[in-house]
Amino acid sequence: MNVPQAVVALVWVLVTAAFGLAAESPPAALPYHDDPAIIEAVSNLEDRSSLTLPKLKVKAASNIYGCQTVGPVTRGYTMRMVYAPERQAALYHGGDHQTIRSNDVWEYHLGSNTWHMIFEPDGGNHGPLKGVLMFLARRLREKPDQPMSEAERKQFEEVRPWWNANIVLKDGYLTTKNGGPILPGHTWDTLVYEPNVRMMVHGHGAYCSDAAVLQSRYTGVPLEDIEKQIDKSYSSIWLFDPAQKKWNIHKRPAKGGMPELTGMGATMCYIPDLKRVIYYVAAQNVSPHSYMMWSWDVATNIWTELKPNGGKTISDLVLRNKVAPTEEQQTAYSPKHKKMVAVIGKATFAYDITKNEWAKLNDQIPIEAHDAKTMFAYDSINDVFLLTDGNKEGRVAVFSLAENKWELVTPKGDGCPPSNYGAGNYWAQPKGYFDPRLNVLVVHGGMTDRVWVYRHQSR
Repeated sequence: MNVPQAVVALVWVLVTAAFGLAAESPPAALPYHDDPAIIEAVSNLEDRSSLTLPKLKVKAASNIYGCQTVGPVTRGYTMRMVYAPERQAALYHGGDHQTIRSNDVWEYHLGSNTWHMIFEPDGGNHGPLKGVLMFLARRLREKPDQPMSEAERKQFEEVRPWWNANIVLKDGYLTTKNGGPILPGHTWDTLVYEPNVRMMVHGHGAYCSDAAVLQSRYTGVPLEDIEKQIDKSYSSIWLFDPAQKKWNIHKRPAKGGMPELTGMGATMCYIPDLKRVIYYVAAQNVSPHSYMMWSWDVATNIWTELKPNGGKTISDLVLRNKVAPTEEQQTAYSPKHKKMVAVIGKATFAYDITKNEWAKLNDQIPIEAHDAKTMFAYDSINDVFLLTDGNKEGRVAVFSLAENKWELVTPKGDGCPPSNYGAGNYWAQPKGYFDPRLNVLVVHGGMTDRVWVYRHQSR
């Protein structure tokens, strides 16, 4: 039975008054309704078993890259979906590699096996415009007096109508007309959900385009006048509010510092014990190399630099001591052990939040871990970590932190559905999350209309 929200609100007021509680806002109504057939099928799944769900449903006005049939294609370096417990759904977003650079946001509800596009791709797919939005814009900034070549001028003019139709300077930053980021970048492993502010965080956000230069060139307003209107306190981080269906750009803290988010292959991990997000990067794929570790209280916007292992640098921990992970790792957190586990290649590492200490655990991962090839999640019901590359056999690498032991499980039941783009294409790689409500690992391949679930053990 669906109870009207007005009735829920009235009951909430009466209950809080009766118990002398503060009259806080009532719980929000769940945005989606379960499909009894899906709930029954998932609930009946046995231990170490897997299941391919029926053809998924998609609620989307836009059909970017055929999404009305298959939902969002897996975006490069964005294997993580992030679970919002009060919505009983997982959010997804990311900029792809040389194809989709869109600010669309999606939400998957396992209980009804449905993908919902909750922010339409504002400005469509920015990916084909990357040559102008990123590379030419950068050149125009560095060498403003150098004339454009004939090919550059042609590309520049082709983008002009799109820019004038879609980009606005508002509230101190350049954005698409409905408030989305321009040319969103890879999330790498920085996509997180922050439950205290109830927002999805894109830790690298939109950092690719020198939008001020293009705004000046396309409008004829001098660059110095454009830059006077831009609020320099904004960072490259973007946050998305799923209840309001709205993007919000992050501001640098009024006091104290924060990291420069320049390193490719970084990770962010939410730590519920601290109510903070940990940002970690050890990137040699940028110049200069980027090595740093910070914690971030998103609610208060206070950043704190972490100096683990007695104050050693992250570069020393990675390169000399070899006790911390390199770039393009994936992380997940165990509240039971108060440790953040990181995987890359065959290596497993753990960061102890109590000791402020990194340690290498083993080189025994049975699946090659990588932020563009695998998805990694913590099974909070069974206190194990789960890693998969979406292989057709459905094998899952299971890690017990208590035993420091990996096991490769071939589940009873269905293997992962194949991608329509075939094996070897990175779109075939899996995005997913662990659903604590229904106790399953949830995996959706790159271009397939089926979702696959795995249960390690019953409650």
